[in-house]
Amino acid sequence: MGLGDFLKAASNIIDAVNKGSDAANKVAETSSKFGLTPTSNEQNSATANSNATGSKYSAELEEMIEMAIENGDISEKEMEILKRRANNEGIDPDEFEFSLRMRIKKQNRQRQEMANLNPVDQLSRSLKMMEQYAEGGEGIVNPSDLSGALSLIPGVGMIASAGAGLLSSFIQTPSNLNELKAEVIRCFALPDNPDQLAQFINYAVSQKSEAKSKKRGFNIKSTLSSITVGSEMDITPIWENKIEEACDKSKAQYPSHQLLMQTVKKYEPSTINKLKDGRIKAGQLDSVVAPSDNNELFEVVEFAFSKRESKRGSGGEFGLGSLDIDNVDISDISGDSAELWKKFHARMYKEAERRFAGNPALLERLKVYKVKKFGLF
Repeated sequence: MGLGDFLKAASNIIDAVNKGSDAANKVAETSSKFGLTPTSNEQNSATANSNATGSKYSAELEEMIEMAIENGDISEKEMEILKRRANNEGIDPDEFEFSLRMRIKKQNRQRQEMANLNPVDQLSRSLKMMEQYAEGGEGIVNPSDLSGALSLIPGVGMIASAGAGLLSSFIQTPSNLNELKAEVIRCFALPDNPDQLAQFINYAVSQKSEAKSKKRGFNIKSTLSSITVGSEMDITPIWENKIEEACDKSKAQYPSHQLLMQTVKKYEPSTINKLKDGRIKAGQLDSVVAPSDNNELFEVVEFAFSKRESKRGSGGEFGLGSLDIDNVDISDISGDSAELWKKFHARMYKEAERRFAGNPALLERLKVYKVKKFGLF
């Protein structure tokens, strides 16, 4: 089941509720259609899990409760229906009502705490809850809390409106987690606040690095985690696109905000940052245009030199000046790729040499990155 099917299923359920049909039956019907109806063993497991976490109710009653209190309130008619069902399961109706109203109060208190967070913190907390649910299910995160947290994130309403039951069923399939996270990131409405925009860019960069680390399997823990929660979809490009969107918005709306512009300059998808992040591969180098900013062009020359020389060992034969060779990705410099990096370096160097012709100081610095052997230039 893909995310598109999931959202269509959510829409069908919402329509059914709005039209006054039997929502519980519609949930079962739609969930079954998309392969989300639990087997008898899964139902028994869900009941056992509910009992393990302190619930006295059957899985069916829990599902009805989740649907009834999804919006943080409950009507008298809904309460009467639930009390009758509880009574049929041997639960005292008055105790059930008291317990349910306390549960609603707790849920609303948690949602209010979430609402007091700024949008970036809401996003961060919700994505973490999704990961925790995928790893541990209801024993770690209550589906209703997760749905409520998502509903408070600007722009993510449609996903949250799927409801706790369908949302949690979707995440229980591990490979769906990154697909759902990607949609949340895409839908997230960037803040109209310069400080929060700076916070988002920093947060997104850290998440992109984490996603990239998991994808490459830098350590056993990351690899096992990616297997546990599912990483079939690479969300690194999703974060990269959102960072670019945030940087564009920042420059358009808050060009005089010093902290924000420093953050943008550091992380915006400039040519040098794309090269450092590995977003430009060797096969794409021919299409890369020399940056208009001379300082960035110098950095590009420096980086290109490091790529062609790093296979010789730290520092190469000529030295790398101020560049931190430990941070240079050398995975793209072997074989034909190495030749492409050499050609790219030569092209950028010659452009820099042309531009810096009237600046002796820059020309002197540039000479460090001129290849004097092997006949390149």
